[in-house]
Amino acid sequence: MSHTATGSDGEVLRIFLFGMQGYMSTVLERLLADERVRVVGLCSGPPAGFIQRARAAAGLVQRRLRIRGRYDVVVRDPFAQCADPWRLARRNGVTCYSHRQIKDPAFAEKVRAARPDILLVAGFPRLIPPSVIATPSRLGINLHPSLLPRHRGGTPNRWIIRNGETETGITAHVLDENFDTGEILGQWPVMLEPGLSWGEAEHQILARLPDVVEEIVSNVVGGALVRTPQPQGGGEYEPPFHGAHAWIDWTQPFDEIAQTCLATRPKTGALTSIDGRRQCIWSVGTVTDLDAGSVAPGTILHLNAAGHPVVACGLGQALTVEKIVAYGEVRDSRGWRDFAVGRRFQTTFEMSA
Repeated sequence: MSHTATGSDGEVLRIFLFGMQGYMSTVLERLLADERVRVVGLCSGPPAGFIQRARAAAGLVQRRLRIRGRYDVVVRDPFAQCADPWRLARRNGVTCYSHRQIKDPAFAEKVRAARPDILLVAGFPRLIPPSVIATPSRLGINLHPSLLPRHRGGTPNRWIIRNGETETGITAHVLDENFDTGEILGQWPVMLEPGLSWGEAEHQILARLPDVVEEIVSNVVGGALVRTPQPQGGGEYEPPFHGAHAWIDWTQPFDEIAQTCLATRPKTGALTSIDGRRQCIWSVGTVTDLDAGSVAPGTILHLNAAGHPVVACGLGQALTVEKIVAYGEVRDSRGWRDFAVGRRFQTTFEMSA
């Protein structure tokens, strides 16, 4: 292990930030309130442009008119309540740059001209070039939302929830030329209760971030950062959680399907299809004393006493579809016209394409 040297006492720490709405919102709010720090720049996603606003408006109209289609299923982004970091930075006199500029050779010179001591990254989806990493006088730090070296990559907590794991956390590590491989500067575990959704896990990360930022700043100012290399082996990268990962494989048992639902909330619920028509399953329940082994997985067997469809799944099990997402709202599955007895949910993403 080695220690990172810092400057003299009383020095104002100049920090250049990289991140998107969510983690960076919390980090920026904490730093703007810290007299030991001056935020000298921000690289983030700019506020929604005309096309994005038009799509959002089209989706709202589609949902209100109860029209089935592309935009009718969205519920909410887990970071929707967070401040837009671009707007927040501009209100506080911080120069902002679009994340699309990251590979422009001139961008590194703009960062260097801000004379940062630290680059601080939180929730930034792009690999930062070496020319930018080399700009600060001290080092670059990334705040990654898992306990490295496990769950490297851009969507760690969706996979943690999908896998049914009970612990996540935040890792501060030195920014290097690869995703999430730099020396570890600190780790803060976050325990997850069974049945927690992806969005709820992210909220627990957000709640922990202010204390993490406080500790990082204090350690940099006080010269107390300790750099520990990540262990060789044992690291893992998962692919971005989207597309087929959000679709239900009805040949899997109840527990796996339930975790798929949790890993997709609050955005859509788990995705599936009947006769080519997309369905979004928010939550499922167990069924006891029912042998569905001779029935094709995904088949709607009957409606239970509450009117919920009972569906065959893997290992001869069955489950109830309790809540769904339709027209941008979570609703009870009772009476949903697509859920007729004898119909069959298609079992894979490819089959429903």
